[in-house]
Amino acid sequence: MTLIDIEKSLSIFENKNNTVQHIYDSRYCNFCGACIHSCPVNAIEYLDPQIIVNEDCIQCGKCLEICSQNQKVRYSKQLIDIERNEQIKEFHPKIGDVPLGSFKEIWNGFSSSRKTRNVTMAGGVTTSLLYTALSENVVDAVLIPEFTENKQNPRGRIISNPEELLQSGGSKYLPTLSLDKLNEIANNQDIDKIAITTLPCQAYVIKKMFLDTQYEKLVKKIHLVLTLFCGSGIPYRDDVELFLKAKGVIESLSEFKVIRRRERRIWRINPQDIERYVFITKDGKEVSISSSKILRCKTKPNCSTICPDYTGYFSDISIGASHISANIVVARTEKGRELVKLAIEKEFIKTKNFSKINNFLINFMGKNKRDLKRKSYHKFLKNK
Repeated sequence: MTLIDIEKSLSIFENKNNTVQHIYDSRYCNFCGACIHSCPVNAIEYLDPQIIVNEDCIQCGKCLEICSQNQKVRYSKQLIDIERNEQIKEFHPKIGDVPLGSFKEIWNGFSSSRKTRNVTMAGGVTTSLLYTALSENVVDAVLIPEFTENKQNPRGRIISNPEELLQSGGSKYLPTLSLDKLNEIANNQDIDKIAITTLPCQAYVIKKMFLDTQYEKLVKKIHLVLTLFCGSGIPYRDDVELFLKAKGVIESLSEFKVIRRRERRIWRINPQDIERYVFITKDGKEVSISSSKILRCKTKPNCSTICPDYTGYFSDISIGASHISANIVVARTEKGRELVKLAIEKEFIKTKNFSKINNFLINFMGKNKRDLKRKSYHKFLKNK
């Protein structure tokens, strides 16, 4: 986060003549798709992964109100209070400075299924929690991000069969339009309760929806929100194209098919080095790139430069990596705690004590976001 980006983004939202097009053009968009759901005249289009506001726009401001990057109410002393971590300092002082916020209970765990761990990031806990929710009838369906045929970026997919979850395992690290499925969820008569996997910014969107009667039909169906820790934001399409050209690939990104693949590399301690994006050209040539390199190819600014939330304060369960094969699991609500305990009881998830390496990795991955965020906040509050 930077003070310049915070102030620039706020000026966009304060101008009533603007739309989310200005957020996209300024490179702050996180491609969640909530604005599409909010638009009363269907004037917002997503062109994998460009956001376009067409001439039908009536400048009602709904898209700016719901936008995950509309952070005005969060740039305050209140958010700093939220992340003070008094609980974690008492519960686990070795990770007491990571911005975890309030919670009910915290575990260190991993999926008991080797098949799940083989297709997911770190410990596979997110997939196992979703599997528990579906197989134990806690929810009727789950919303997850998944690559679909002939798409260069992941899209949201609604799943009701727990066995299909393995096809979608793993973090995506690319623009993922998940919340464009909200209309379908609201109007689907077969869904009474759904679990949604999100990033922290998207959990913030859902929180805002719970406070707005416009979304009453939808939010009645959202039973659980599972959030993945996020510290770096995502690259734009042109970032990836420039990165590929530097690797000697001259084709346009629109000509590629993209698949994910997990490659065993025993000497790697970062799970993002094992997760691969495989870009396949028209003539069948494959360019395999690790998730960690994809993240490094993004330029500034991006959504992470204005997002104040690393761990997902507004979710039921927050999940991050504590090792290449384990997760830190933070239950924030009673519903979230009940699901984690059920997954442990059914032996879909196994838990273990936090080791020195777990503590080190949790602190290491949270340090950059924590330091940048706090410095920017204090500067912003000082200037108010």
